[in-house]
Amino acid sequence: MKIVTTLVLLCLMATAAHAGERWPANVCAGIAKYEQDDEKIYGGSARNLAIVRTDLLLMLRDHCGIDTTPQMKADVAAIDAHVARRKAAGGGGTSTVRPMNCTTLRLDRDMSTTTCN
Repeated sequence: MKIVTTLVLLCLMATAAHAGERWPANVCAGIAKYEQDDEKIYGGSARNLAIVRTDLLLMLRDHCGIDTTPQMKADVAAIDAHVARRKAAGGGGTSTVRPMNCTTLRLDRDMSTTTCN
């Protein structure tokens, strides 16, 4: 029965995520804190920061109503600059495809959400 309940909750969360419904303020505050922590940890490398925080920025935009356009533009520019440097160094870099990155965050009680880019 516990598995069925979990599956139902996951389906409901997936439906809410696809519908772009707003998440509670405490969840959004938690996501914003994760994003700030990433800036502290990876701030020395714009490329690494761009890769690790993509999912957080998407969640803040899609479910918390926060405009993350400036950060997302900076992240795209960082990835493009990295690719351009690799091309100039003869190391390839013919594509700006980002590696798969998934983020799982605990929401309330026993629920969590996973977002992949």
